[in-house]
Amino acid sequence: MRKHNFLIPAVFTFCMILGSLANQSAQAQINMNQAHSLFLYNFAKYSEFPSNTNTTFKIVILNNSDVYGKLKKTVSGRKIQGRPVVVKNISLLKSLRKEIDDINILFIPMSKSNLISEIVKLTKGKPILIITEKSGLQKHGACVSFVVLNNKLKFQVNTDTLSNRNLKIARAMLNFAYKG
Repeated sequence: MRKHNFLIPAVFTFCMILGSLANQSAQAQINMNQAHSLFLYNFAKYSEFPSNTNTTFKIVILNNSDVYGKLKKTVSGRKIQGRPVVVKNISLLKSLRKEIDDINILFIPMSKSNLISEIVKLTKGKPILIITEKSGLQKHGACVSFVVLNNKLKFQVNTDTLSNRNLKIARAMLNFAYKG
């Protein structure tokens, strides 16, 4: 993770911008979706995933077309670990089962947070970075959970889950995690 040390100022600036993006009440939902998509992209960019033979880097959004649309625009033409980024919106758990071996990041929106235990069981031992919109789910097997504090979007991390999934997030990102 030493190679990411020079990124601390960039990550700090990124987190400050996102905090203010999510802080505007008039367009709160639009901005929150944009903030989620930027965080997802930056978690992909500043995390280490085990090498594999997949030709793409796949981010799956579980039934949330707003975040999907914003993320698709954010990653258009970009690469993660030298692979083109593919974003999919999946509405059924059955469809998720078919994709499970090719997923790098899985985003679970608030509306699907009740599926966390089933998803954790389904993905057990797989190097999938599970990120949830609902706060506190990092205590139930998610790697990262978003939390809104004082109208600012922050995130919580479960480092044990990351380790069990053979994943690492750059220290520069971890330094901004909410510890509460």
